[in-house]
Amino acid sequence: MGVAWLPLLLITLIEGRAAAGVREPFLVDLNAQVRLLVALPLLLGAEPLITCRSQFLVGPFIERGIVKQRDAARFAGLVDAAESLRTSTTVGIVLLAVSSGLAGWIWRQNWSMRAGVWYITDSTNPTLTIGGWWYVFVSLNIFRFVLLRWYYRLLVWYRFLWRVSRLDLDLNPLHPDRAGGLGFLALSIPALGLGFLAQTTALAGRIGGRVLRDGVSIDSFVAEMSVAPVLLTVLSVLPLAFFCVRLIQVRLRGSVDYGGFATLYVDDFRRRWLSKDRHSSGELLGTSDIQSLADLSNSYQVVTSVRLLPVGITVLLGHAVLLAAPFLPLALTKIPIDELIRRIAEKVI
Repeated sequence: MGVAWLPLLLITLIEGRAAAGVREPFLVDLNAQVRLLVALPLLLGAEPLITCRSQFLVGPFIERGIVKQRDAARFAGLVDAAESLRTSTTVGIVLLAVSSGLAGWIWRQNWSMRAGVWYITDSTNPTLTIGGWWYVFVSLNIFRFVLLRWYYRLLVWYRFLWRVSRLDLDLNPLHPDRAGGLGFLALSIPALGLGFLAQTTALAGRIGGRVLRDGVSIDSFVAEMSVAPVLLTVLSVLPLAFFCVRLIQVRLRGSVDYGGFATLYVDDFRRRWLSKDRHSSGELLGTSDIQSLADLSNSYQVVTSVRLLPVGITVLLGHAVLLAAPFLPLALTKIPIDELIRRIAEKVI
């Protein structure tokens, strides 16, 4: 932020474009402020969060015996390969070059020219101001580089889970997480949430700038505001779908195996307690057989309800709501807060 935002403040103060002097000064440019002061810190803050969570997302494969002993060395190789890709200096240089190339290409497009904005001169042939040069080729370059690195590391995560899903995993259909023991992978959803929240926040800032400064109706952006949270939620859960076939196999195999065991148990129960030649001796009172029968039923429900994804619908809905939260203030441009409160009160009272 000291490199991306603070120099812009100092330069625009010198140029007289920080708070006045043009139709859209620097400090009231919602798009720039949200990108550099909110979205960029969120993207940077997401990286250590994911690094911290990684031990809870990788370790259980070995600790729980999901990866069989014969594949332990191969799994360790996948972890090392993913870490090597994640921290690759060469890839970082390539991403920086791509980001810099995008900065020049975007500036040359006609849609990047907005009359009256702080980073464009007021001359007949408008060009970038000094602050504009810093904004386009330094500030936005940093933002795009961090964003590109985020998606690159997301691809590394995809690749790692894809290759792990190809191993002969030992999944247990009786596991109470209803995901064969893979329920811990649901922790990746909130871990990715901060980075994706940064992106919906940046989009909300861009839309808010158009609405507040250019007078564009919020209705013009309904599609973007609706699709973005759903699309990013899909990107969060997509690598977990790599285990879908495995979980289907676990549920089918568990249903057959446990169903056969349940048949033997209930047949013995019927012969012991429900047959016509059973003699009442009072031992029915206090027996644990009936409770075991109930436990058997509960266990069978667990086996037959193994999910296709190792994450529950509640987590996914919460994730989507979190990503949609930055768009909520934009709704107040359509419906004032007092009107919104009045409508809610009418429905409740």
